[in-house]
Amino acid sequence: MLRTALKPRWLALFVVVLAAAALMARLGQWQWDRAHDNAESNVERTLARSPVPIGDVLRARQTFTGAAADRAVVAEGSYDAARQVLVADRRLGDESGWWVLTPLVLDDGSAVGVVRGWVATSDDPAVVVGAVPAGRVALTGYLRPAEPPADRAPGRTSGLPDGEVDRVDLTQLIERWPWPLLTGYVVLTGYRAIVEPRALGIAMQALVFVTLARHARQQVKSFRQHALSLPEAIAVYHVAGQHDFLVHVGVRDANHLRDLAMDAFTSRTEVARIETHLIFEHVPKPALPVLVDIEPPPRARRGRGRLGPTA
Repeated sequence: MLRTALKPRWLALFVVVLAAAALMARLGQWQWDRAHDNAESNVERTLARSPVPIGDVLRARQTFTGAAADRAVVAEGSYDAARQVLVADRRLGDESGWWVLTPLVLDDGSAVGVVRGWVATSDDPAVVVGAVPAGRVALTGYLRPAEPPADRAPGRTSGLPDGEVDRVDLTQLIERWPWPLLTGYVVLTGYRAIVEPRALGIAMQALVFVTLARHARQQVKSFRQHALSLPEAIAVYHVAGQHDFLVHVGVRDANHLRDLAMDAFTSRTEVARIETHLIFEHVPKPALPVLVDIEPPPRARRGRGRLGPTA
């Protein structure tokens, strides 16, 4: 048997078999690497796209698809701080803590859970109801699918204290939250408060186009400081073209706007002339366009960032 195995013909066959096995192993590793790279590339492409309204991607009780995973979205609504829960056993590096999961009630009456951050202790001051932004908010974040239910025997619970859950599981959230729920959750990346202008006494808004008598550095600096000091000024833009400044103002009524134009603009020595345009509708987008490639958040940080000013 050994003599036969040592014959040149059999040795050559043995070498061919070894080479083929090595080649198959190499191809298998190559396929694995390609699949991994493609998955990472898909995530990068998904996150790099400009955010879209959450309703364009996912609605209540709609099946969560792969196209929605990690999708950058914007959502408007109001937090219900009283129904906020903590998701236990979430890690940030080597620490174990809690996600802070707050329901955001959307304009259509449905709701979505928002991971506002990570805390190391369940009594962290950031968890209290007063720390949750009140009123309407517009937020940006990325979508993740709801987590599968825990495999527990019938009648058994997680054993966690009231107000805590062990996963972002719809079967648990449905028992706590009374609205139709989206089948995913949002990991917060930023938000802004939505303030109704009429609540501040602003019934009219206008754009005031200002042309300076001389476009000299001192005149530009002087008028910019003056415009920024006006209580009615919402935004001030120094622009190129026919005009030198564009001032967005909010006023009580037409009389207020007339007085503002004469007292705060045409009376200034730097100003040669102005044009005033009423604003019929002002609809700011809740997110800036994404014009560069953005790296996806590190996996260790996904949904586990500490609560901060944008939470």
